Amino acid sequence: GRIYGTTPITIDDLLIGEYEVTIRKDGCAPVKRQVTISDGLLSTIEVDLPKGTTPQWQAGISPKTKQILQRLVDNMVKVEGGTFLMGAQSTDSSAPNYDAEAEDEDSSPVHQVIISDFSIGKYEVTQEEWEAVMGNNPSEFKGAKNPVERVSWNDVQEFIKRLNKMTGIQFRLPTEAEWEYAARGGNKSQGYVYSGGNIFDVAWAETNSTHM
Repeated sequence: GRIYGTTPITIDDLLIGEYEVTIRKDGCAPVKRQVTISDGLLSTIEVDLPKGTTPQWQAGISPKTKQILQRLVDNMVKVEGGTFLMGAQSTDSSAPNYDAEAEDEDSSPVHQVIISDFSIGKYEVTQEEWEAVMGNNPSEFKGAKNPVERVSWNDVQEFIKRLNKMTGIQFRLPTEAEWEYAARGGNKSQGYVYSGGNIFDVAWAETNSTHM
């Protein structure tokens, strides 16, 4: 909660204890580090700030559009890399519309994948975010904060292309392995059968959702 100055800097007036230090630089994402201050010892923090996660706004973008897209940027979360087993590791024949043959084709064999650090959106792209970039809203179930739907892969590629130009940030779709790794909890995975739990109903499906 206090600004101490710019690096390189030595701070010598801290009390013994645990502190969280945030390092910021224009054009880069802020990085937070925990540091322990002990009596008579020097604690050093060295970081490489990731570039390209602070918007460099294209000229002519309205304040309202910036506000909407800044929320999209702020909702990106870092996923620390690691190793995981990708694919279906078990089956649940009680799940609605269970198809063992289809599951075997789509998600087997199980194989080990190494993932590097990456960032991913905490939430789906909302309709107001899509409209701020594309100027239209193709969704059937309208609502500014609702996820955008009824868009194709090509539509999404055009959205990303325009978003990158507007913000100066290089967004992309996650790979299949990155998506599954994040859905499983990354390197903090609890080993659930499904994303979020061991029962099928943690996901939306025809049997537990209602179209209005």
